[in-house]
Amino acid sequence: MNNNFYRKIGFGIRRQSQIPTDPLSWAFDQVDKDLGIKWPMTLPSSESLRVKYSEFRVAHDKTLRDKHKNSRVEYEQAVQKLKWELGASYWENLELSARHYSAINSDQPFFERLWWFWGNHFTVVDKDWLPQFLTGAYQREVIRPKLEGNFADLLFAATTALPMLHSLDNRFSVGPDSKFGRSLKNKGKTPTINENHARELLELHTVSSETRYSQDDIKNMAYIMTGWENPWPFKPTKFNKDVHQPGRHSVLGKAYESKSFNSKPTLEAACQDLAVRPETAKHIAFKLVRHFISDNPTSQMTSPIEAAWMKSGGHLPTVHKKLAEIIFRFKDQPKFQQPEVWLVQVANILGIDWPMPASMFQHDFKFEPSEQIKLISFALNELGHSPYRAKQPNGFSDIAEDWISPELLIRRLAISRRVIEGPAYKNPYKQNQRQRYFDIERIVALNFKNPDEINSLLSKVEKPEHKLELLLSSEEMLFA
Repeated sequence: MNNNFYRKIGFGIRRQSQIPTDPLSWAFDQVDKDLGIKWPMTLPSSESLRVKYSEFRVAHDKTLRDKHKNSRVEYEQAVQKLKWELGASYWENLELSARHYSAINSDQPFFERLWWFWGNHFTVVDKDWLPQFLTGAYQREVIRPKLEGNFADLLFAATTALPMLHSLDNRFSVGPDSKFGRSLKNKGKTPTINENHARELLELHTVSSETRYSQDDIKNMAYIMTGWENPWPFKPTKFNKDVHQPGRHSVLGKAYESKSFNSKPTLEAACQDLAVRPETAKHIAFKLVRHFISDNPTSQMTSPIEAAWMKSGGHLPTVHKKLAEIIFRFKDQPKFQQPEVWLVQVANILGIDWPMPASMFQHDFKFEPSEQIKLISFALNELGHSPYRAKQPNGFSDIAEDWISPELLIRRLAISRRVIEGPAYKNPYKQNQRQRYFDIERIVALNFKNPDEINSLLSKVEKPEHKLELLLSSEEMLFA
C-alpha cells in the first residue's frame, strides 16, 4: 500500500492513528456533508465582521484622517488604537487557527483539503484590509457550506459575496442605459462598465481563457452583473436597480433578458448555464488534478472527472468522489506540496500541538494581540503562502517550480524547527516532545510509500532531532 495517498488527499496519518482499511470508502464518506469547522469556540459571523470592517474603514479612511490632518504622528497613533479596538490583527489569526485546527482534528481531512482548494479557486485578493476582517469568514460561511451541493450554487454565492464584489470592483460598474447612467449622460458625464468581475467569472471561475469567448461576451456579462454591489460604508450585498443595464445580453451564444427591476434571476441563470458547460468541467477537472495529483495533468486523469461533472450537472460530492478515485489510481504520481499543506502535514503526522489552542485566543482588544496569537500568520508569511492574502485573483500556484527555490525551502526548514520545538506557551522538552523522536519509524511507516528506504537513511544520523529535520526536508516529505 502506498501511504502517500493520505498526504496526497489529506494531511497524512497521525502517529497515534491507524491506516484506514478501505481508503476509498474512507474518502467517499467525507464529502457528502460538512460536519462543520472543528474549533472549540464560537467563531464570529461574517455579518458581525462586516460591521467591524465598515467601522474600521470609515474611521481609517475618513474620520481619523480629517480629525488629525495637521499631525501625522497623532493620526498614526489613532490608527494603531483603532486597529487594536476593532481587531485588525486578531480576526485573520483566529480564522487561520480554526482552519488549521480543523484540518488536523476533523474526521474529514479530504473535505478540508477540498475547502482549501475551492477557497483558492474563488480567491479574494489582498486588498483594502479584506484579509484582516472578511476573507476568512467568506471562505468559511460562503464557500464551505456550498460544497455539499451543485457548483452553480457555489458559483452564484461566491460571485455575489461582498468580499468578491469589492475585490473585483463591481460597484463601480454603471450601465449606460440605466437610470443613473442616463442621469450621468444628461450631465455630460460618461457612465463606465467595470469588466473586472465579469472577466474573472469567465476566465478563472468557469470556462477559462481556453474558451473562445469574445470581448462582447465579457461586456455582456458585465452588463448582467451591473447593480450587484457592496454599498459604502460596506453594508450587505444588494442589487441596485438604478445602475443596472436592462435589455438582452448574449454570453457564449445564450441570450439573457435583464429587467431593470431585478437582475437576480438573470445572473443566477447565467451562473447555472456556465456551471454545466463542458469547458467549465474541463477547466476545473484540470485544476483539481493539478492541485492533488500532478503539475502536468493527462486526459487519463481529467476525463473521468469531466464525465462525472457533466453527468451530475456539476454536483460537487459526485465530482469529489470521482476525484478521490483518480487520486488513488495515480497515488504513485509525485506531487509537490504547497507550503501551507506541507506545514499542516508536518504538524499532523508528528502529533504537534498546532496551532494555538482556542483558550489562548482570549483577547481584550485594548492592545496588539500576543505573539503567540500571531504565530500562525508569521509562519505562513515566512513560507510565502498566507491563504487569505493572494496578490492576484487567480490565487496561489499549484505548480512546483513556483515554490521550489533555495530561499523558500530553507524557510520551510526554519519553520519546521520552530514548530517542532513547540510554541512559546509550551515546554519544548516535555515527554511527548521526546516521544516524537522515538516514533520516527512509525511516522515513516504510516505516511510514506518507501518506509524501509527512508528509515535506512535516517538510521545513519545519530541525533533524533537531526533525523526529524532530515525527514521533514527530504524529497519524500516535500512531495506526496
